[in-house]
Amino acid sequence: MGPVRNVAAAVALFALAASPAASQPVQNVGTASSFDIATWNIEWFGSTGGGPSDETRQQDNVFAIIEGAGIDLWALQEISSIPAFNALVARLGAPWTGEVAPFTQTQRTAYLWRTDVVQKLSARLILDQFASAFGGRPPFELKALVTLPDTTFTVTLVNVHMKAFADLDSYNQRLEASQRLKNRFDLLEASTNLVLLGDLNDELGPSISTGRDSPYRNFLDDPSRYRFLSKPLDDAGVCTFCGSELSTIDHILVSNELYPLADRGATDRLGSVLTGDRFYIVYTSDHVPVYARLQGPLPVAAERAPDPRLAAVDAWPIPVRGTLRVSLPRSAGTARRVELVDLLGRRVAIDDSGSGLVEFDGGALAPGLYVLLVDGRPARTIPVL
Repeated sequence: MGPVRNVAAAVALFALAASPAASQPVQNVGTASSFDIATWNIEWFGSTGGGPSDETRQQDNVFAIIEGAGIDLWALQEISSIPAFNALVARLGAPWTGEVAPFTQTQRTAYLWRTDVVQKLSARLILDQFASAFGGRPPFELKALVTLPDTTFTVTLVNVHMKAFADLDSYNQRLEASQRLKNRFDLLEASTNLVLLGDLNDELGPSISTGRDSPYRNFLDDPSRYRFLSKPLDDAGVCTFCGSELSTIDHILVSNELYPLADRGATDRLGSVLTGDRFYIVYTSDHVPVYARLQGPLPVAAERAPDPRLAAVDAWPIPVRGTLRVSLPRSAGTARRVELVDLLGRRVAIDDSGSGLVEFDGGALAPGLYVLLVDGRPARTIPVL
């Protein structure tokens, strides 16, 4: 949750909820030729102890919104009852399916998607060893094949529900979580059609934590690789958390591989849930869905000339149990620097001797996955046992 940025808007929103109005259908924002995605925190969905008290009405409203919005894939937060989620999937019926994140916290994340557009390849938690930085809710990754009339492509989606509240400790958790995500993306997802979306519990300008910058400045300062499609909403002060306070904390970010689709598409708040139901905040959620339309086709990437130095790199033994040897044949040129980097982006071993054979003490490294960099460019991943 964040500070009230616009008191007049808060008063107007309250008036909307209190004034009589005819219920209107939810706006259909999807198209048959686009990959339409949304993030939505469905406040304590299915919980009898938190959020909207009328669970039947909340279930009915959520069903109507998902059925009517024309979205292909939803990244959901605050799924507090797996039976309630399963009932929603069953009620939607074919071609809908979904999956809830396999962590134990009450407020789970989940995906819901149309199987005629999205085919699941894998689903798992990532960075779960750092769950505390994510408020006990590790990022939920879904890799999928997307099929549109004029294109087919794979995509990696990462659904997050960051630590809430404006106190310093909560801010520092969000800051750490953001750094860990970007380190991972930079090293392991450098050529991936990547989407990060969810309840980020902070804004993209000044933080909700007074006097501090956005904890997502690391992404904002790397526009050649990452773009928040939801930033115009944040810039305009359009609330996505519209409950007791008003703030823009629900966001969608894409990697540069998806910029062409984003440029032909659109991103907005699904504002019709508010204008169509004057009691939306009371009976459905205090968050408004944020959606993005990614309009195909995805252009074929230009072929890059391979770096002969990277192609010639050899490393053994794999996996590493003792000494790691890295060979850089002279015919490929002499590297200026060879490094091992962990998944937090920390340089754990460096050799800048220019030697054609580099040795690292793998026994001094904690078990896990590392990335071998040659002059700052990833050459291969190195598992250490």
